[in-house]
Amino acid sequence: MEVGVLFEKNGILALNKPAGICSQGPRTSRFLELWEMVRNRFDGGHVAHRIDQFTSGINLVGTSRRQLGYLQRNWHQITKKVYLAIAKSPDWNEKVVSTSISGKSAVTSFKVLERVGSVALLQCELVQNGRTHQIRRHLKSVGSSIVGDKKYGGPVTRVRNGQLLHAWQVKVRLPKKDSQPSLRWTSIQAPIPEDFRTYGFSWSRWNENANVVQESWQVANRKGDDRSEIPPKKQKRTSAGADRVYLDLDLNAREAYEQRLFGHVPFFVLLRTAQRLYGSGQFEGPFRQLKPGLVESPFDIHQLSYTIGQIPQFSS
Repeated sequence: MEVGVLFEKNGILALNKPAGICSQGPRTSRFLELWEMVRNRFDGGHVAHRIDQFTSGINLVGTSRRQLGYLQRNWHQITKKVYLAIAKSPDWNEKVVSTSISGKSAVTSFKVLERVGSVALLQCELVQNGRTHQIRRHLKSVGSSIVGDKKYGGPVTRVRNGQLLHAWQVKVRLPKKDSQPSLRWTSIQAPIPEDFRTYGFSWSRWNENANVVQESWQVANRKGDDRSEIPPKKQKRTSAGADRVYLDLDLNAREAYEQRLFGHVPFFVLLRTAQRLYGSGQFEGPFRQLKPGLVESPFDIHQLSYTIGQIPQFSS
């Protein structure tokens, strides 16, 4: 299994993630996660957003802390994302779904590209936001769940151990020299994965504008990595302040804290700043309200250091 580098410019990477590996946490797979593979090649690099473990396709990456910050700060203004899904054939050709998710707005546009038997190839565009499982939830809500989607009742398949959803096309506005977004949109398209090709759609047509893979990264098995054997429940949880705010650190972040790299930043300041920075939608997952005054937040080392850099009194 390989990750393909589809595009690289100005410190922005577009990676073609295969189904089965995680973009970032929790460590439930035997394979290295995408952010770990990026980190092995770029000291300050990290994934700028997440796609589900069994969703294939484009994942954008910043190769430095600066470029990661550019993507995260400007995300909704500089990116447009289109997915392909093989789903139960609907009784409509086009539909816009605006059903809110967890009380938050979400809009997805769907278009039937082809039909074969009981299934259809759908173009799915994230018009607004990008909530957790947005496409999968919206398709379930209109009775057209994705093939292989066990969580949302999709038709059974043997070709993938999960939903046949592919992050197909991304348009991105790259940073200029002054770190401001350029006016020009750069288009990137991921090749159609082999498991999709087992269905009889016109793949040569939908693969026509795919980017050529510039470089391939072999996905390594994490077996033998002693650090990965620490179960999440045994990772250190540190508390501070009268409000009992907890910061749930992953292993790397915990080690950094113990080395006193970040000990000068009060946790409550860090959390409040992070909630503001990550509240735009693409980082919906890191925060969980346990009860009034108690917030759990699983950070990795890159999100932690980036957040600290955004706090005026601690930024350089």
